Amino acid sequence: MIERVTFFNEENGFAVLKVKAKGHRDQVTVVGSLPSVSAGEWVTAEGRWVQDREFGQQFRAETLNSTAPTTKEGIEKYLGSGMVKGIGPVYAKKLVDKYGEEIFEIIENQSAKLEDVDGIGPKRRKKIKDAWAEQNVIRQIMVFLHSNAALPNCCVVKRMSDEYAVSSKCGWIQFFSVFQRFLCPSVKSSL
Repeated sequence: MIERVTFFNEENGFAVLKVKAKGHRDQVTVVGSLPSVSAGEWVTAEGRWVQDREFGQQFRAETLNSTAPTTKEGIEKYLGSGMVKGIGPVYAKKLVDKYGEEIFEIIENQSAKLEDVDGIGPKRRKKIKDAWAEQNVIRQIMVFLHSNAALPNCCVVKRMSDEYAVSSKCGWIQFFSVFQRFLCPSVKSSL
């Protein structure tokens, strides 16, 4: 599980992570590239151990993938990381204490229940719901760009997410047309 994101470059996806890994008492440093990352997520990596002159032992990942957390501890870290506007460490704890592993489903499909948590009213609920939806769109775009060997540029991804969010009910066909408008011809021709 990712304990801390020490560094993340939105331009190319390069990340330095502190990870709780099986078989290791202390946190492990993992370096590699992935579309987006937050504390609390699960990470799988393939690569090799290296001894960096400046930073010491670290796992240099050639393949690095992250997935949403499934444990209460991971979910609380994930939500409390600042990734979702309106939720910091205090509200993350309150939400996970009340809804446990179901909190992602609640935010996405039953957001009115968020108001059952002390301190969350209609304004904060809307802020959380909107931020959650925006993060999901951005994550889909980043994953798609990485899987199509296109280095995501944060400005381009933001413009794409703004345009895609307006017409997201049209589905992936609409997304591909948005995607093609923002990429160079060499990437377009490989689709």
